[in-house]
Amino acid sequence: MKKIFKTTNAEKFFPKDPKRKKKIYTFFSFVLLSILFWLIINLSRENEANFNLEINVSNTPADLVIDKMSHEKITVNLQAVSTRLFYMQLVRRPGYVDLDFARFHPIEINGNFYYFITGRQIIPNLPSFMYEKPEIISVKPDTLFLKIKEAEKNRNGD
Repeated sequence: MKKIFKTTNAEKFFPKDPKRKKKIYTFFSFVLLSILFWLIINLSRENEANFNLEINVSNTPADLVIDKMSHEKITVNLQAVSTRLFYMQLVRRPGYVDLDFARFHPIEINGNFYYFITGRQIIPNLPSFMYEKPEIISVKPDTLFLKIKEAEKNRNGD
């Protein structure tokens, strides 16, 4: 059988000489090892990450209805070791924060009833793994407002 090409490009990069082949494999193994060390060093540093959580208001009195909410989601900014943040992003990603209506403070403005809660009061309601080891830098918005109206009665008298 005839050779179509006299030399191939693969022979230049992967020669048949065992000494040269060993040098190439040694070089690539050290490149891989340096990447591994770089990854370990970067994952052991402190970093910040933002988590967006949906808001769920529970235990609303039966005679009241939430008309409007100032924000549907809150953003929690955490600072922790990168491995912990990486774990939280992939494995234990928090989806929502459950806020008890009783923790909201009432105000009345021009005949409208509003309730509010501050960011510091939201922190204890976050999922526990978010505030056990990482440091919470901020919660945005810093105040959450609810516009409340009275529930309408059924026409049947229920």
